[in-house]
Amino acid sequence: MSHPARCWVCTSPHPRVLLPMGSSLAPCDGGLPWHRSRAAQGAELEGPWMVRAAVRLPLGPRPSKAVVFGARWIGAIHLRWLCQMGLQSAAPYQGPPQPAWAAFRARAPGDVLVGTRKVCSVGEVIGRREVLLVASTLLHPPPWNRLGAALQRPDREVAELGDGALAASMLLGRRVDAAAWTASLRRLLHLSLGVRELQEVG
Repeated sequence: MSHPARCWVCTSPHPRVLLPMGSSLAPCDGGLPWHRSRAAQGAELEGPWMVRAAVRLPLGPRPSKAVVFGARWIGAIHLRWLCQMGLQSAAPYQGPPQPAWAAFRARAPGDVLVGTRKVCSVGEVIGRREVLLVASTLLHPPPWNRLGAALQRPDREVAELGDGALAASMLLGRRVDAAAWTASLRRLLHLSLGVRELQEVG
């Protein structure tokens, strides 16, 4: 019998705005594609600077550790992965939820920080039949000004977003190989779920 979990890990080659489902935020920049996600903490700017991962797990009579701990579980997987990739100073966010207009300005259980700066944003949605876990990790600094312009946010808020986020390349002092990091995270997620392969979902 095939394993019911499904996993998706990739880096988008093109910029795209991601917005929370039900949010009143909407891009004003018609030239920048956008979509909504049920699990988004806040606005994100997807692109080649970011690795995104999603895991869908069924809700059954005997829920797995991943289902029970949800965002904290996938956050712990990302923390382990980031430490393996050289970010040994990364740590889980321990405080109360702090919502914000942008995902990397918000703070929530499962997020991964280096000091006070966020490198990995985590979210979860619990449905009637499944749990959706998502995580976005910054490999390189995004063009935050494009996200701010698309959503018409004040320059001050865009500056605060940049100050509160951290990309892996900034900490390591060099560019990182997005394809290699994506493959590494995919392998770790597969191993953590105890299966050789998961059905990839887009």
